[in-house]
Amino acid sequence: MSTLTAGIVVPALNHVLSNEPWAISRLLPYAGKSLKIVAPPIELQVQISATGMFSAADSRSAAPAVTVTFPNNSVLKLISGDHASALSSVRLSGSADFAETIAFVFRNLRWDAEADLASIIGDIPAHRAFGAIQKFIGWQTQSAINLGRNFQEYLTEESGQIVARQTIADFGQSVDNLRDDLARLEKRISRL
Repeated sequence: MSTLTAGIVVPALNHVLSNEPWAISRLLPYAGKSLKIVAPPIELQVQISATGMFSAADSRSAAPAVTVTFPNNSVLKLISGDHASALSSVRLSGSADFAETIAFVFRNLRWDAEADLASIIGDIPAHRAFGAIQKFIGWQTQSAINLGRNFQEYLTEESGQIVARQTIADFGQSVDNLRDDLARLEKRISRL
């Protein structure tokens, strides 16, 4: 599975990198170092080539300089739009300088998909197609968010299988009020 994944991911990364000379210059000092990405069920090991681009690395070769491990639920968080939570739970291990450089490059790397599409079908059709694709993706994302909220509402309100947060908070507040009232009552009784 890693060879197939590398055959898809490495050319895609290199295509985006080829339009960003600043990223290549940031990666050049790390030529020969490898990066391992673990996002179950996928494990991918790539290395920085002498040209500052990515190339597939043999996972049986030397240990990677940096390992990036995504937790099992990170893909669901990314799909649901919770990018900050998904990326905050990523574990990095290995060379701090290389890891910081990789993180900087991936944070700031942008794919100009519209320009790539324009080179195939022309500027105006690419602009319109890209706009339609963005609307479709936005609609799909909003539909997925709405579906999740509806399912959550069903589980908390209709089926009663899960207790809503507000209900738990209200119960906790009631318990605190009862405790305070009981403490006041005990003081009154002790005065008598």
